[in-house]
Amino acid sequence: MSSYLVSRNGEQFGPYSVEEFAAYIKSGQILPDDLAWKEGMASWLPVSKIPTVASQEASRIAPPMPHSSPAVAQMEIEEPWKTKFALIEKAGGYKLPHFRDLTYGERRKVVINFWGFFFVGFYYLAKGMWKKAIVLTTLCFAAIVILEMILHAMGITNTRITSFIASAVFATRANIDYYKKMVLNDNGWW
Repeated sequence: MSSYLVSRNGEQFGPYSVEEFAAYIKSGQILPDDLAWKEGMASWLPVSKIPTVASQEASRIAPPMPHSSPAVAQMEIEEPWKTKFALIEKAGGYKLPHFRDLTYGERRKVVINFWGFFFVGFYYLAKGMWKKAIVLTTLCFAAIVILEMILHAMGITNTRITSFIASAVFATRANIDYYKKMVLNDNGWW
């Protein structure tokens, strides 16, 4: 069985079996720029240039996601938005009927918008969705007041949970609402 030696900054490690070598590469403990050698090789090579490793690495990296609709691909928006819109379409559109078919990372890209979380209604205003900003802000305010009254009636005071209601709503709605505005030309609720 062949084994690999690895060199980083003039220090040698190993020998590693093929399985150990692959596992260390996958975990990031062996880097693509590290040098490696095994019996039968003419010289030390960067790990990324070893044919079997390079082919495994290439097959592990997913190709760029195609934009599912020509309308999304031709839009003059930033690439991250094109990717999010393509994922929304992959999930079946803004109602997301195939949401569970997405990977965890894809789901996170579709559902969570950190700018929406931190800037709530102001983020919607910056994106030109002022009608939805007004409606969601009003609904969140009403939900906060009602929840505070319920908690107060139960004798629970000094809770900070209600301060996250608006942030959570805007963070989870922002990508879908922006998709509806840009792709479906639906920019309001009245």
